[in-house]
Amino acid sequence: MKGHGLLAGMIVGVLIFASLASAGSDISIFQTERVDLPHKFGIQITGSGSMFAMDDVNNYFLTPIDNIQRNDYNEAELGIGGGLALLYRSHENFRWHIGYNYLGQDKFEGSFTNLEDGTTATNEHVASGGEFYVAGHYMMPFGDAFHVFIGGGVSLINAKIDRITSQNEFDPAIYDASGTGLGIRASLGAEFMLTEMFGITGAIGYRLANVPNLEYEDLTGSLDEEGNFPIEAYVWDANNNRTRKIAVDFSGAFLELGIRTYFDAATGWYAP
Repeated sequence: MKGHGLLAGMIVGVLIFASLASAGSDISIFQTERVDLPHKFGIQITGSGSMFAMDDVNNYFLTPIDNIQRNDYNEAELGIGGGLALLYRSHENFRWHIGYNYLGQDKFEGSFTNLEDGTTATNEHVASGGEFYVAGHYMMPFGDAFHVFIGGGVSLINAKIDRITSQNEFDPAIYDASGTGLGIRASLGAEFMLTEMFGITGAIGYRLANVPNLEYEDLTGSLDEEGNFPIEAYVWDANNNRTRKIAVDFSGAFLELGIRTYFDAATGWYAP
C-alpha cells in the first residue's frame, strides 16, 4: 500500500523530533531514572471505531468456481472496539503507551447457487482482530488542562475468521482460522484534564494491520483406517485451491475516545 512509507515516516519523524527537542535537556525520551514529572504514570481506557481495508477478504466471494453462480453478498468494512493502555511519561514532552486494542468484528456473507442441481448455499464469515502495541507520543501543552499529542508505534496484530456454510447440514464447515502479523499505527489527538487525576481524550489515526496467513484445522471429509474423520491443518486460501492465500487486512483510519486516570508510583515501585 502507498500509505506504508508515509505512515512509517510519520512515526520516525515524531521520534526524531522528540529526541531533538530533548537534546538540550538532561532528560531523554528513553529516560530510565526516577524523574519527578506531573502525570508520569497513568491508565487509559478507550472505545474505538475503525475502517477496515479487507480487500482480499471481500474479494474472496469473487473467486470463480466452476458451475457455481454468485448471488448477493456484503462486505466487511467497519469495526467497533476498545482498549486499555498503560501510560509512562519519560520526558516533559514525551509519553509512551503500551496497550491492547480489540479492533472489533464485521461479517462478509453471500449466497451461491449450484447450476447443476439448482441448490443454494449461504456462506457467512465473521472477521475479528486485535492489536498489542507500543507507541510514543510527543506532547504539546496549551495550558495546564489541555494537551495535544502526535505519535505512533509498532503493533502485533491477531486476526480470526469464523465461517459457517449452509450447504450441508451434517458438515456445516464451522472452523476457526487465526493468524498474526506485524503492523504500525500513527495518531493525532488531544487530552483535557477534568481534575488533577482524571482526563478525557480523543484521537484520530491510521493503522497498517495486515495478517497474510490464517491457519485452521478442518475435517478432511474422508474416513481413516480406524473409521474416524482425520483432522488436517490448512492455510485459508481461495476456495481451497492451495495457490492463493487470503490475507485479513485491518488497515484503515480509526477514531478513539476515552478516559485517563493518573496516579503516583508507590515508594520503591520505580527507581533507578
